[in-house]
Amino acid sequence: MYMMNVSRFKQLMSTRRAKLALRFFTYGVMAVSTILLTSLAIFYAMGYRFNQSNLTIEQGGLAQLRSTPESATVYVDGKLKADLKTPSRAYLTAGKHSVQMHLDGYDDWKRDFDLQAGQLLWLDYARLVPSKLTTTPQRALAGLADAQFSPDRRWLILNEAATKPAFTLFDLSDETKPSSSALTIPADQLTQVAGQTDKFSIIEWDFGSRDVLIRHDIGDVHEILRIDRTKADSAVNISRLFGLSIDEVHFAGGNQSIVYAQTSGVLRRLDIDSSTASAALVDGLRSFVVYGDDRLAFVADRQLTAKSTTPRRVVGIYQNGKEVLVRDYDPNAIINIALTEYFRHQYLAINGSAGQVEVLQDPADKATETPTYAKFDIGKQVQWLTFSSNGRMIAAGNGNSWTTYDLEVAQTYAATLSGADVTKPLKWLDDYYLWTSDGGAVRIVEFDGLNGHTIATAAGGYTVSLSQNGKSIFSFNKPSADAIFQSTRMVTN
Repeated sequence: MYMMNVSRFKQLMSTRRAKLALRFFTYGVMAVSTILLTSLAIFYAMGYRFNQSNLTIEQGGLAQLRSTPESATVYVDGKLKADLKTPSRAYLTAGKHSVQMHLDGYDDWKRDFDLQAGQLLWLDYARLVPSKLTTTPQRALAGLADAQFSPDRRWLILNEAATKPAFTLFDLSDETKPSSSALTIPADQLTQVAGQTDKFSIIEWDFGSRDVLIRHDIGDVHEILRIDRTKADSAVNISRLFGLSIDEVHFAGGNQSIVYAQTSGVLRRLDIDSSTASAALVDGLRSFVVYGDDRLAFVADRQLTAKSTTPRRVVGIYQNGKEVLVRDYDPNAIINIALTEYFRHQYLAINGSAGQVEVLQDPADKATETPTYAKFDIGKQVQWLTFSSNGRMIAAGNGNSWTTYDLEVAQTYAATLSGADVTKPLKWLDDYYLWTSDGGAVRIVEFDGLNGHTIATAAGGYTVSLSQNGKSIFSFNKPSADAIFQSTRMVTN
């Protein structure tokens, strides 16, 4: 009996060891498999692929593809990718490639690019333009002195005659049937000078797309007014309210109650609703640009030391009640500046000498002189300098030529727009396309000069805008002394 129990015990122990060994083996295989699969997934996500032609594993990159409208077929390096329709992604080997997007009824979109190993390249801005464009007159106008679209692209304010305080407000929420209403500045808010002619011009909308700044000139008097599009009778004469002669004025971001104003060579912050003005924030002021509610860049003339006899022309940042000087130049330098924010970093672009543009990152945060983040030269005097609405692109131009620097990929593109001469600055249609109406037509082109299109016959120099849903482009034509407000459909259905 004892011998049987010992034998039985040995059998049980042997079976238990076998089960334990099997369990450890299984767990080991699972752990190794998990590590292997995770590693393979990581390498796959990093763009590593097996190259059948040379039997090696190579790291490629990922191109994210999107078009407006969507559902375009995709050709890569001239070959149709039957499994790809926008939006989609394509894993490609490192090196030079070409992409073509095709949608029936639209011109093809094409781009060549050089994909780096491990790179994620966003080609998500392709705008497909109908092969046959249709432009529809929306409203006949007695004339056209000035016009501006609101930042949200829903509203348009225009004045048909520069000598009258009467404006027309268009609601463009239905881009096929815009409605309109009249906005008239109350006479008691306007200074009158006997024998002199009034002149009105539109300065800008506030970022919230509710209020508009208007300039009124008559004789030697110039004054700034704020109009609320919802109640024009509440218009405020800012110059009269504060007793100031204002040379330049801009809204403080989305706060229609606050404006920054240049007056007698100093910068002040004016609170219209409370009728309070700050002390001088910046002195020796020549020009400024505002970004947000409390950030702006400025150009000013300063004596940098007590012993200096000649002032220097400086560029600085005013932020959170603090002034930071970042660069100084010769006193007669022609300086252009632009300010933006991109991925939680602030960027200041400065053109301080001929065609050279310098880009600084977070200049207000540096304890010492701000190092140059990027630099490029357009080869001629810069006439205009502007960031795209998303802050990614900075474009500097002169006439038909311009250069764009892409903050995302740290790349510079030099471009030329062929055709009629461009005399006014190119402006951004969206985050990646620029437009001009010079030369009698609305033309759009990508940031680097590619995929350009002529959209419609138009009056040169007047503003252009996408509709809110991006399905139309609004512009103006002026076939005679009269004018036409018109829209061009950017979709085929």
